[in-house]
Amino acid sequence: MQMYKSLPAAFLFQMVVGALCLGAISAWGPAWIGVLALLGLRPVVLKRVTLGEDKNVWAFYYRITKMSVVSLSVTIILIYAAFGLFSHSSPIKGIWMLMLIPYFVFIHGLFGLIYSLRKD
Repeated sequence: MQMYKSLPAAFLFQMVVGALCLGAISAWGPAWIGVLALLGLRPVVLKRVTLGEDKNVWAFYYRITKMSVVSLSVTIILIYAAFGLFSHSSPIKGIWMLMLIPYFVFIHGLFGLIYSLRKD
């Protein structure tokens, strides 16, 4: 298994790409979802190291992904609640659902950065 040498840098890169994509979609429209393609540059920019099959690494990624999915689910519920209270339109018609993809990338990078900097 290969992993990035600097996990904080990898997760920070993911956060920056997610934030750029969120900003681009909200400013210039849904066609800017293509900004997520910048994630493909991460293996080129950051160095990787080879690891053995370590269950701690898989547990680390599982924990980060689980927290990101829970936060995304809460966000979806809050969006629907806000649209239900303040508007009679559906959020699916707008770009709200499209913005959840870069939001997940940003949140996954945020939780990964927090957990990779944590000293256990």
